[in-house]
Amino acid sequence: MIERRALRHALVTGIAECEGYTLDEVEAAVASAGGDDAYELDSKQAEWVVAHVEYLLGVDKPLPKPVDLDRDQFATLAALLDAISHALNAHT
Repeated sequence: MIERRALRHALVTGIAECEGYTLDEVEAAVASAGGDDAYELDSKQAEWVVAHVEYLLGVDKPLPKPVDLDRDQFATLAALLDAISHALNAHT
């Protein structure tokens, strides 16, 4: 089972790499937006970040992609974190 903290770090790392920012810049943007619940992702960003998380964490089963989710399940960092966490827990 992957800890939520490690999963969040992988998501933020994916956002940073996808957008060409540093981790500190992404964390500052998340804080500026009002936190994980308010930092918004579009479907292309979310798709890239999910693939990055699969690779970075060595997930052996595919995680849900934005096409598999309702918009509200990937619209924010917190929502995507919840959706991926749920999927990982379902696999264990």
